[in-house]
Amino acid sequence: CGRTEDVTPCASASCPVDCLWGEWTAWSSCSAECSGGVMTHNRSVEVAAAHGGAQCAGPALEVQVCNTQNCPIHESNCSWMEWMEWGSCTVTCGGGIRYRDRTSECNQFGSETQVCGEAACPTDCSWNQWGAWGSCSVSCGAGTQTHARTVAQPALNGGAECVGQATGNQTCFPGPCPDDCTWNAWSAWSACTVTCGAGVQVHTRTVATEAANGGKECPGPASEAQACDNG
Repeated sequence: CGRTEDVTPCASASCPVDCLWGEWTAWSSCSAECSGGVMTHNRSVEVAAAHGGAQCAGPALEVQVCNTQNCPIHESNCSWMEWMEWGSCTVTCGGGIRYRDRTSECNQFGSETQVCGEAACPTDCSWNQWGAWGSCSVSCGAGTQTHARTVAQPALNGGAECVGQATGNQTCFPGPCPDDCTWNAWSAWSACTVTCGAGVQVHTRTVATEAANGGKECPGPASEAQACDNG
């Protein structure tokens, strides 16, 4: 006989998928011709992390200062005043810019740009969808079944942790359990059917619990007889 094999399909958890960045775009033009401007480029997620895979590392936007040379003063007798204080950053995280200004004695205007807010932004934890409910723990009566979920996005850089549990339970009831029939105890034997010679006496029993939900019927008879002889 030839060799035979049984192949049984099995279910397993989805494999982790790591995040993957797309290519950086080209740098933008400088925002100023002198006294400092900014230029940016960005990239987007090509493949999102899934099933517990690693998140993309690094920023989606990069900013750099350009054309930092002072703008020319067109009046020969003019000079620049002191710089004013830096303004607020355009973002609190992820990379932004801030400006400061100054004027010349001839009322010319100059500005300077600086990269700021380069700390990574917080990312809150998020869950994947719940999986399907598992099998009930019993084949009849009341049992429990569970389902589970995994973290889609771990908390990063101080972001909020996922709220709730990774597993959940609920009561399940596949159906009522079978009840087998049971008898009550036998009654006492009855008096003999005759006061002399050979006769018969009986005893009986009744059903205590009827068979239900496919349970077994009561075995044996509901009454029994035996011979009796009063002489």
